[in-house]
Amino acid sequence: WQLNGTLYILFFLLFSGIISAFYWNVSNGTIRNYSNLTLIPFFYLIIGYLITLMPIVKYDITPRKELSITNKQGVFLHYFTLFLIIISFEPFGENLLHLPSVIANSDYAAKMYDSRVEYLSFIGRKLNRISTSFELIYPPLLFYFLQKKIISKKIVYGLIMVILSFWIHELGLGGRSKLVQNILYLVVCFFLMRPYINACITKKIILYGSVVIGLGICMVLLISISRFTSIEAEGSNIENIWIWLGLYAGEGVLNFNSLMWYVEKSTGGDSTFIFLKDLLGLTKGSGVEDNWATVSKLGIPGNIFYTYIGSIFEDFNKIGTLIFLLVFSTITIKLTKIKNGLITFPQIIILCLCARVLVIPTFYTYTSLMAQTNLLCVLCFSMVIYLKK
Repeated sequence: WQLNGTLYILFFLLFSGIISAFYWNVSNGTIRNYSNLTLIPFFYLIIGYLITLMPIVKYDITPRKELSITNKQGVFLHYFTLFLIIISFEPFGENLLHLPSVIANSDYAAKMYDSRVEYLSFIGRKLNRISTSFELIYPPLLFYFLQKKIISKKIVYGLIMVILSFWIHELGLGGRSKLVQNILYLVVCFFLMRPYINACITKKIILYGSVVIGLGICMVLLISISRFTSIEAEGSNIENIWIWLGLYAGEGVLNFNSLMWYVEKSTGGDSTFIFLKDLLGLTKGSGVEDNWATVSKLGIPGNIFYTYIGSIFEDFNKIGTLIFLLVFSTITIKLTKIKNGLITFPQIIILCLCARVLVIPTFYTYTSLMAQTNLLCVLCFSMVIYLKK
């Protein structure tokens, strides 16, 4: 028996459900009104989760898989990864120089979150933006290079540097959400790539990875405490930090049940196809506040979470959402079909992208314009690898 991607996701969803139960117990009638909860919306969410999970399940139950990489693909991955590492050096240096300010002053994190001021230089911002376009590929790339018989330590350390640079940058801006998302995504990518990694290397990954992730979680808690203290000072009705943290981890399921389930209007694709709509000039804005305003037109608050299924529900309602998930799952299964016991690296990338949706169930991780732009960059990257047979 071995913990795999499917079990990790199921355990995580179960944990999220427990947090939701805790949050309902302490928030109902005080922070939110959850007096109208029924069972049917919960079953609907479970069905949606299971549909989305099917590609991961199919992958995990396939025995004796081998990762197939041609020489041309290997050379391309090697040099493109080197390019991404090189352009990330400068932003990483700036992020490191900025980190002591966050660690030394706990209030600094809260202030940065409120202002969201970018501290990188002009060059740093440009290089960071290029690097960020491929942020979804770094965890799969890291484990790809760790599964090779001859491991290039320079590339592995370089990729770790790039990943840490993103984490530090989010901390520097006072953000927690993206940092937590990236940690969860890194872990699920490890489980999907684990069958191809040597047992000795796997043990080292688990040991050192646990330390690094533990430090990341500590920094998230530091920022959370700072933010909670700031909110408490403003007269919030949230009594303690655990209730406040439970809001982020557990409110999505409850909000979907009590609010989103009864919505009959539609946002017309603003949650799932914002990139296409923006490209065609069919949307007035693509920022977070614009999304909140769009959702508010449905007659529900736009600044709270409804799970990733709720985000899709905003566009397609009850029947359309299940059809969307079925199409999404079916296409993913077709694209990641294992032939003759072999799976390609582009197929692994697609599975990782699918798994990201499930390990960040609070909202649809590809909702924003930047997220969909980055997703398109990674899909194009995967296509280039596939064509280099």
